Amino acid sequence: MNGQTQMLKLLACDTRYYILKELLKKPDYTISLSKKLNIESSVITHALKKLESEGLIHAFRDKKLKYYEIIDKNTINTIFLNLDKLNNKRG
Repeated sequence: MNGQTQMLKLLACDTRYYILKELLKKPDYTISLSKKLNIESSVITHALKKLESEGLIHAFRDKKLKYYEIIDKNTINTIFLNLDKLNNKRG
């Protein structure tokens, strides 16, 4: 699978998509994302691991909490902007 296909596959999952949208705003941690997105923390954890293994986010600790942040915000933001443009052209 090529890189573009892999990226589209990652974003095709609603949970991963919404997590990235939230992380564009600021770094966040699992429980906070779970509450904001109204998704079980175990589902959030699984999605975060996938995004981290694909190199889109990385984790860091602040005291006892493990935060996640997007590695390249400009690229992710550009992808979302282009997806929005495509969606607007459709209908």
